[in-house]
Amino acid sequence: MDGFKCALVGDGLLLVECAQLLLGRSHEIALIASANPHIRKWAQTHHLLLVEPDRLDEELSGLSCDWLFSIANLRVLSGSTLQSARHGAINFHDALLPEQAGLNTPAWAILEGRQQHGVTWHAMTEKVDAGAIYVQTSFEIAPDETAFTLNSKCFEAGISSFGQLVEAIEQDRLVPQRQAGEPHKVYRRADRPIAAATLDFTKPAEELDRLVRALDFGDNYPNPLATPKLRHDHATYQIKNLAILNDATAVQPGTVLAVEGDTLKVAAADRPVLLTLAHPRQQDSRRPRVSIRTGDVLSAASPHERDNLSAAVAKAARHETDFRRKLADRIDISLNDIKDREMAVEPDWQAIPLAGCDGLSRSERIALICAFLARSTQQMCFDVAYSCDGISNLCSAHPGYFSSSVPLRFEVGETATPQEAVVMVHERLSRFDRQITYLSDLADRYGDLDDSPLTCGIVD
Repeated sequence: MDGFKCALVGDGLLLVECAQLLLGRSHEIALIASANPHIRKWAQTHHLLLVEPDRLDEELSGLSCDWLFSIANLRVLSGSTLQSARHGAINFHDALLPEQAGLNTPAWAILEGRQQHGVTWHAMTEKVDAGAIYVQTSFEIAPDETAFTLNSKCFEAGISSFGQLVEAIEQDRLVPQRQAGEPHKVYRRADRPIAAATLDFTKPAEELDRLVRALDFGDNYPNPLATPKLRHDHATYQIKNLAILNDATAVQPGTVLAVEGDTLKVAAADRPVLLTLAHPRQQDSRRPRVSIRTGDVLSAASPHERDNLSAAVAKAARHETDFRRKLADRIDISLNDIKDREMAVEPDWQAIPLAGCDGLSRSERIALICAFLARSTQQMCFDVAYSCDGISNLCSAHPGYFSSSVPLRFEVGETATPQEAVVMVHERLSRFDRQITYLSDLADRYGDLDDSPLTCGIVD
């Protein structure tokens, strides 16, 4: 096939590398659909048609493309989009198929102790990651591999294998190979490590090491799964690094053998490990002070407790995308005579009963309070920290794992009626009733989120 015309969709920078390869081989890029600002800037610099991903179906209907390439794209494309390209749609998958389908496969490969990984370019069908394979390449997983380094290997393999794919298309020798059966394992967006990635020191040191390495996505990259953590005295502490020691030990697993600053030496099932605690990106009074001493025992949760925690995490993870948007877009309220507190000073919390709210519904009470704040400040759009029995009960059942409040947006126009304000609050509270809250490590896993305390809070 001579020069062909294609469309590209995706948010990872691998898309740019593939696009440059296509242009360098004199192929035409009809459009790029991406929400990534770096990709959008690159496309504009090269004078390429740029569209929003949610308009891809509409935009493609007016174009005549030979191929659609889905590259580092996490969106499920419609059947009409997949059928819009004359010769088909091809997806990049950062794992070997059919062994591992779904999302975050490099991290899961390390966590599960796999020895080999790879990348796959496959035909897109309405069933995710199930299409015939065009190009596949594999490589070894190193003993010290992290999610960051394995993702980097996938990136490099993606570039080289895309060159093979394009060359096969050019030479009319692209031969699809049917996958050998159904996917062996499918990883969903909401899947998380057991017990929110809490280290269980009754396990061998190598298993703990795999957990920490699997969740090391690099300092400047988002972590879509969880931070590795340990639990002690109703508090959780995030782990930055783990090193396996060869010292002999005959003490109970979980025994703290030494403490030096943020470094702990802890006995695992077979060997001790050296842990370095992570410093949360945002320091505030809700973060636990390190109170672990030599001789303490970091006891493992019971299987029942781990199962309950895993189930609660899975439920919260389903709503993580929505809470990410809320934290990224939140707006604090500015109150006269209220200033940011000094981090070294403990807050003096005061509760003021609002007797005037007796007889009002939950939505009416909260709308009334927010309307008072809006009128007092002339600020018509802001967030307050909201908590309720559902959030409190979840945090009590699993201390340290979930946020004790969520940002509740109050937004009204100057001509809004009280009933409109109540309806708006009711809709948002109803959503929170389903979502409850988010994982407490969410802001630490994404660099663009603000989880610091809001000025005003409502506990209902």
